[in-house]
Amino acid sequence: MNILFDIGHPAHVHLVKHVARQLQQDGHTVWFTCRRQAISQRLLAQEGFLYTTVGRKHRTLWGKGLMVIHLTLWMWWFVVRHHIDVGVSSGIVLSQVSRLSRLKAVILNDDDDAVEPLTVRWGHRHAYAVLTPDCIQRQTPHAVYYAGTHELAYLHPNRFTPDPAVLEQAGLRQGQPFFILRFVAFHGHHDLHERGLTLQQKEQLVRLLSPHGRVIITSEQPLPPSLEPYRAAIPPEKMHHLMAFATLYVGDSQTMTSEAALLGVPAVKCNTFARRLSVPNMLERYGLSQSYTPDRFDEMCRSIEALIGDPETHNIWAQRRQHFLSEHIDVSDYITLYLKQIPQQRRRTADFTPSQYHELLHALSASDIGYTLCHDVDAHPLRAVSMAQIEHDMGLHATYYFRHHRQGWDEAAIREIAAQGHTIGYHYESLAVCRGDKEAAYADFCRHLEELRQLAPVRSISMHGSPRSRHDNRDLWKHHDYHTLGIDHETYLDTDFDQTLYLTDTGRRWDGWRYSVRDAIPSHQQQWLREGLCFQRTDDIIRALHDKSHPIHRRRLLLNIHPQRWMPFGAAWCWEWLWQTLKNPIKRLYRNNALTH
Repeated sequence: MNILFDIGHPAHVHLVKHVARQLQQDGHTVWFTCRRQAISQRLLAQEGFLYTTVGRKHRTLWGKGLMVIHLTLWMWWFVVRHHIDVGVSSGIVLSQVSRLSRLKAVILNDDDDAVEPLTVRWGHRHAYAVLTPDCIQRQTPHAVYYAGTHELAYLHPNRFTPDPAVLEQAGLRQGQPFFILRFVAFHGHHDLHERGLTLQQKEQLVRLLSPHGRVIITSEQPLPPSLEPYRAAIPPEKMHHLMAFATLYVGDSQTMTSEAALLGVPAVKCNTFARRLSVPNMLERYGLSQSYTPDRFDEMCRSIEALIGDPETHNIWAQRRQHFLSEHIDVSDYITLYLKQIPQQRRRTADFTPSQYHELLHALSASDIGYTLCHDVDAHPLRAVSMAQIEHDMGLHATYYFRHHRQGWDEAAIREIAAQGHTIGYHYESLAVCRGDKEAAYADFCRHLEELRQLAPVRSISMHGSPRSRHDNRDLWKHHDYHTLGIDHETYLDTDFDQTLYLTDTGRRWDGWRYSVRDAIPSHQQQWLREGLCFQRTDDIIRALHDKSHPIHRRRLLLNIHPQRWMPFGAAWCWEWLWQTLKNPIKRLYRNNALTH
C-alpha cells in the first residue's frame, strides 16, 4: 500500500512519525509532503524521512484560499503519479484530491467542528474517515472515535522517555527549577479574531516567575529586546525532553499546553479559546491543566503562585497523569492499525440493496447493542416478504407495520410474514384520511385494525407521516386511548428516546430527518447530532457498529426501515433513487414552511 502523509504544521511530524515508521517496517511505501517551513523540514530530516516540499504558509485568507487551490492541483498530480492509496493529513487538501482520484483521505483532527468550519465543510465532508478523540462530538458520519489525544501519539510512555542529558544542553542542572513559556502567532484560519497574551502580560509573567527559577521562552514570532535573553537555546526536536523536567508550563499555545499536561507538568494556558475546546476541557477535568482568558490574567497569576508554592504540586500532577494514561490508549498504535485495515474494508457499493441490508444485520448481530427492527410497509409488500425472509434466515425478529392502502395492503404477504414468526402491526393514517375529523378517524382506525386482526394478531401500531396532510396522525390519541383496543405499544409515543437512538431510512438516506415532515424525533435530534450520531449511508452505520469506541454503542437502537426502498441494483433501484432525490428538497421546503407556520 502507498501511503502519503501531508504535513501542514510541525506538530504533525510528531503526530505521525511513529505511525509512518511502523508502516515502513511492515512493508508499506510511505511518502511525505510538507510546506516550505524550516521547522517541519528539520523535524522530518531529523527523523530520517524523505519529503517533498510544496507551498508555504500564508497569513491572509485570500492567500490561504489560493494556496489551497494550488496545493489541490499539485497534490492530485503527485497522488496520480505515485499511485497513492491512502492520504493522511490534518487539512482539507487531500479530501479534495480524493474527489478527483481513487485516494482515500484520512483526516487526523482534534479541533471542534465549531472552531474549524472550513475544515468541516471542505474536509470532513469528503474524507474517508476523520479520526477523532472521543471527547469531541462531530456531525460528520465519517468520524471514527478513539480514547486519546493527538499528543498521546508521541508522548505516551510507550513512545517517549525523557532524556535528562537535555538539561545540560540547556545550561540547567538536575533538580533546578525552571519554567517554559510558549507564545504563538495566531495566524491559522481558525485563529481569526482570537488572541493570546499581550506583550505587557508576557513581560509580567517573566517578572513573576524569574525569582523562583529560570525562565525559558519559545516563540513563533520575534521577541522584543526585553524578552530575547530568555529564548530557548536548544533545537526544537529537544523541546519535549526539556519540558518533561520543567517545574511549570505557561503559554497561549493549545498544543504545547496539552503536551505539558500529558508529561505531568502543571500546564497553564491563556488565550480566548479558554473553556471552549473539548480536548483542553477534558485535560482540565483530569486536573492536568488550567485555562484563562487574557482578561483573567491577574487570576491566572495568583493560581501560578499557588502552584509554585505548593511542594506537593509535582506529586499531584504525576498521579493525575497516571490516572489519565490508565483510561486512554497509545494513539500511534491505533492509527497504524486503522490505516493497515483500510484495504480490507469493503469498497462502496450501491446502497439500499438486499446485500447491504444483510451486512447491516450481521453488524447489528455481532455488536453488543440492544436493537429493535421495525418496518413501515407503505408500498411494494413483496419486497417486505423478501426482507422478512432475510431476517428469518438469520434467526432475527422484526415488526412489520402494514398500511391500509392499495399500494401496501397484501393479505397473502401479511400472512406469509406472520408465518415466519414476525410481528404484524398497523401503520395507521386515519386522521389524515378523514381530514382531521377525530370521530370519523377513530372509527376508520377501529375498522381497519379489525381487518388486519383477521389476518394476524396485532398489538402494536405506528403512525404514517402523511407528509401531504396538515394533520399529525398521532393527535388522534389526544382524544382516544388505543390501550382500550388491546394495543400495547405506539412506536413514537411509547419509546423512551432518552435511551434509544432512532434511525430511519426515510427519504432513502439515514439522515432523512433533515427532509422528513414527521418521521423524526425533533426533541432529541440536536442532542444526537452533538454526540456524533448522524449517518447518511448504510456503510456509515456498519462502520460505526464495528468501531467499539463509537458513541452509537452507548444507546439502544430503534431502526425503522421501509422495505420498498431496498432492492437489487437495476432500473427499479435507479428509479427509486431518482424519485427520492427529487422528493427530498420538496419535503424539506414543506417541512420548513410547516415549522414556520
